[in-house]
Amino acid sequence: MPSDPPCIVDLESGDVMRDGRIDRLPPRLLSLLRFFVEHAREVISRDQLIESVWGHLEAASDDSVNVAVSDLRRALGDSRRPHRIIETVPRRGYRYRGDGLALADLSQALSAAPPGDPAEQSPAASPAVETPTHTADPESLPSASPRMRWPLVAGLLVVTLGIAMVAWHAVTSRTTQPPPAAAVAPSAKISLDPSIAVLPFLDLSQAGDQRHFADALVDRIIHMLAQVQGLQVAARTSSFAFRDGTATIDEIGEALRVRAVLEGSLMHDGERLRVVAQLIDVESGMHLWSKSYDREEGEFFALQDEIASEVSRTLTDSLLPERALRQPRSRAAYDLTTRARFARDEDTLASAEAAQGFYLQALEHDPDYVPALVGLFEIGGLLVGHRGRIDQAALARGLEALDRARSLAPDDPEVLRALAMNERRLGNREQALSLFERALDGNPNDAGTWVHRGDLLLFLGRFDEALDSIRQAQRIDPLSHRIGRRLADAYWAVGRAEEALAQLKDTLRQHPEVAAAYGAMSSYLIRLGRSAEAMRYLQAQRRLDPDSPIRWMRECEMYLQLGDDFAAETCTDALAAAHDSRLHELYLRQAILGFRGEWEARHALMDELLDLAWRNDRMIPALVADSYARQDCGRALEILEQRMPGLFASPPEVAPSLSMASRVAVRCLRGEGRDAEAESLLAAFAAMTERLRLQQGPELVIGLEQAWVHALQGRDDAALEALTDLVDKGWRYYWWQLDAYPEFAGIVESEDFGRLLDRLEAGVAEQRRRYMQQRDAPLIE
Repeated sequence: MPSDPPCIVDLESGDVMRDGRIDRLPPRLLSLLRFFVEHAREVISRDQLIESVWGHLEAASDDSVNVAVSDLRRALGDSRRPHRIIETVPRRGYRYRGDGLALADLSQALSAAPPGDPAEQSPAASPAVETPTHTADPESLPSASPRMRWPLVAGLLVVTLGIAMVAWHAVTSRTTQPPPAAAVAPSAKISLDPSIAVLPFLDLSQAGDQRHFADALVDRIIHMLAQVQGLQVAARTSSFAFRDGTATIDEIGEALRVRAVLEGSLMHDGERLRVVAQLIDVESGMHLWSKSYDREEGEFFALQDEIASEVSRTLTDSLLPERALRQPRSRAAYDLTTRARFARDEDTLASAEAAQGFYLQALEHDPDYVPALVGLFEIGGLLVGHRGRIDQAALARGLEALDRARSLAPDDPEVLRALAMNERRLGNREQALSLFERALDGNPNDAGTWVHRGDLLLFLGRFDEALDSIRQAQRIDPLSHRIGRRLADAYWAVGRAEEALAQLKDTLRQHPEVAAAYGAMSSYLIRLGRSAEAMRYLQAQRRLDPDSPIRWMRECEMYLQLGDDFAAETCTDALAAAHDSRLHELYLRQAILGFRGEWEARHALMDELLDLAWRNDRMIPALVADSYARQDCGRALEILEQRMPGLFASPPEVAPSLSMASRVAVRCLRGEGRDAEAESLLAAFAAMTERLRLQQGPELVIGLEQAWVHALQGRDDAALEALTDLVDKGWRYYWWQLDAYPEFAGIVESEDFGRLLDRLEAGVAEQRRRYMQQRDAPLIE
């Protein structure tokens, strides 16, 4: 990047020559610059600046130093971070560096310029400009700390903490006045597309141990602003990604797609709080609003209300909705619930269990605290995903909490979102969609609701609508790994496989610590025939989340995709020894027996496996029904009618996750003489499969669906052609069962089918060899 042209300043007149034009510093800024130059290389505290430049402490508000330094930097062209002329020294103050600044007598430069054209002469070309005499040697000074990446408010950085803490108890409670009129331009207002990111406030307490307190302050401000109609608010998970970065305000604005940023600091000493906040326009860097607060700790929630209200009025000329102003009754319940939310973001089994504990503790302090009640319900679903099994006691506790939340706040957007998730769990999908819409009416900035809605639409096969919903979630929370994964699923579902992989790679680059993203990548790679890579991603996932049995189970199963049933068995034995997880153990053992063709031994495990499956599981009941269908179609249909009644409705309800169950049901309905039902279900199954063929199908589809349909229609040649096309494209998913599917009985003895199996086995052997060669290579470039 080319360096900026120098800025030339006349310390006598205050004239500034920059970018081919000459302006004049106002007296206040000129005095400030003179003081900095006179004390080059020294760290100058806020108190020193106030006493030396303003004369005495009472002559300046708490914001004067902040605003003045920011204005001086802007006048000198030093707005981009890290600052080159006036450096911020974390926790201590400022230091004059002078990089890119020349000090000279500009009266000579003006007199030497062509008559009538003083502004067009380049500063670099002016013969009268002297070599700078007060510029500090940049190599003799430490570089600006990457921790301080924004133009921070005065109270953030320039207070010498020792002095401030000694005087802290002498400060009386008061509400500070707004900054001087000169500090904030009266037209500083965002007029189009108001949007904001609230960055984590800095903890400037002497011990540096109040970060959780500062995070709790910001978390509720975000929650309150998110409920303002017409204001787009970046989600906490994205804005907090800039906690320790070096990004500038404009870089943050571009990454989060917002027009304004709220930042600040907090000092907490005993019963006293000092909070400084400022709202900055991303494009211009101008302060839209800035204020400091000295309060008693008991005014914590009132302080959040006041800051959020000021921001709302500045950006939208509107007040916060009444529901956003409801204050928690218990600080302890609020703090614990905030800690639970941050724990959930880590997305591991251990962090989910920690979050559950925080929610339970919060409810001990306030049994009616709605966010904790909703959180307790939602964390139960996350734990099922991590553990791969349902804890019935925890499920009942979560449902009881949700019922209590509904009775307390039936129209709360978070409650409506949770109710929608429960309706989906119960199979009431249209009711769930309606509740999601109501939740978004109340809080259009809830990325979680948008992504859950999109996930349901994906399940229903409404892929384009799902993609739109998940994209909206990403606009609100662009750095969320959960949303990144679901967006990849949506791309895959509409046939955009390369975009799905690219999206997941971006997510992994941003969040290399998130186990679930590795699992998602493995799912796509398996279906693309890249089993060696898929295994490496699964192993990385288990290393990141070692307490999760379902992560372990997926690695064990992957050994079968690589054709190594003995490694799969060894892995399963280790899983059984480490975890009391009979469901995962049985699933793996039946898969290993199927790999070996030991069908009777496999069938002997099925009833126990079915008993352990949770209510809405689609795969295990389909596996069990498929096993029974080999000898008892009546029992197979009984299982499917009990677990998936929609298959037998009129018209049948078919979804991608029901593909295996549909195949078994069609075959057994025919075997039981229920031909009309069989043909109706087959027609629905064929229509869904054709749509998936055109769109390449979502994650749950294994690839054999089209061949199954052809075989069930009696079109064996078309079935063989579909299978050949799959193998030509690198498909190797569940290849070991290909000759065991009853649907393929008409082609299994053909030479072409035999050659197909040989090609599959050779391809799997090549993937196994490749895995052994590359298993220690880096995954993320």
